[in-house]
Amino acid sequence: MNDKIKVFESEYLIYELMPNSNLEFVLKEFNHIEQLVKNESEWESYPEWLEYLSNRPIGKKPNNNNFNDTDFICLIRDNNLIKIENIEIVADESGIFATNILDSEIYGNKQFCIIFSSNDNFVSDISIIPFEQEKMITLDEIKNKIRFILEKYNLIFVDWSERKVI
Repeated sequence: MNDKIKVFESEYLIYELMPNSNLEFVLKEFNHIEQLVKNESEWESYPEWLEYLSNRPIGKKPNNNNFNDTDFICLIRDNNLIKIENIEIVADESGIFATNILDSEIYGNKQFCIIFSSNDNFVSDISIIPFEQEKMITLDEIKNKIRFILEKYNLIFVDWSERKVI
């Protein structure tokens, strides 16, 4: 893919792959987010947000399914997803995640990309971002295309915006 790919910072970690062992945590967060949505003023004073950001990545908890980033890259390449290097980050107001995205590995095709980070050679978080195009790929279609990742590493596909596991 030689075309410059636009990645919107605001979409980073909206769709996330996480260990199945985090399902209870995810469901608890869904309930918490529902409560926050009911009372919008609470969003500004959500101290657990930092706890969420530090607890949710794949590689940070000792009981999670830690897996090697080199093996992960091989698996992705073996399934016809290519490294994307020509990328433009469309930043939002906060600019919180732009650096994270630029410091991450990005693989994909013309429909979506997989953005992941590593800590000490272990994958620490995985975000899926569908690309804007005339006929958008659905999340179910993405799930089918990445089923090989979900099954090999026992991961779930989380949609934080709709608060559901796909």
